[in-house]
Formats: sequence, C-alpha cells, structure tokens
Amino acid sequence: MLPTGRWSSKQKPDWFFFKVQIVAQTKEIPRPDKMTWKLMISKSLQQLYGVIGQSVEYDLLDLESSTCPDQIFIRVHVDDKDAFEESVVSGIIEASASDLQVEDITGKAECGFRIVSKGYSLMSLT
Repeated sequence: MLPTGRWSSKQKPDWFFFKVQIVAQTKEIPRPDKMTWKLMISKSLQQLYGVIGQSVEYDLLDLESSTCPDQIFIRVHVDDKDAFEESVVSGIIEASASDLQVEDITGKAECGFRIVSKGYSLMSLT
C-alpha cells in the first residue's frame, strides 16, 4: 500500500514505520526505557531469524513516551519490514521487573509485542 496522490513520489520509500506496544503479564503498565526496547526487539529478531535477524536495520523513534509509556514508534528499512513484523509479533521475551519498571512481579515476566499500526509514513500511524 504505497502512498498515492498528487504529492506522492513514484519511488518506493526507504522506510516503513510501526507503532509497537509491549504486552506483559503484569497489572501495571510496563514502562521500558529505550535500551530495554532495543534489547527486547533484538532478542525477538534473533529468536526467529538468528544472525540474519540481528542484521535487520531499525531505529526507535521516541515520540510518545510520556502519554503511552508501553508504546514506541519504530522505523524499519522497507526491505526488512516483513522479517521485522514476523519476528516482533511471534517473539516471547522474558523481562525482569526492573526492565519493565513495574513493581507487581517478582523475578521475570513473559512479554510480547503487539503492532498497533503500521504504514509508509509516521502520519499514517496516529
């Protein structure tokens, strides 16, 4: 679904954007920092694709951290978008209470990701 219309380019865009939510078995809303997001996504990519998954190029765009601490925008190279989506949706990661910044669990909790929205531009994700 490439953008069309008067102001769109005929070229394939370089980047694809995801709005991702972390889902954890906790009563509190998880509030991971950027480093925890990066680590958990990298683990998820490695689980499904191994070394190739670790080579997927992506950037964390921290635009809504105060209003939705359990969601983040991620920019992925368009060639890697399918691999990224498959691994993020299927990955189950263990995280500690300190990683998630919650107090209602002891030890580790299993976490996963949910793709809230996706598109070729950030404007299409809100």
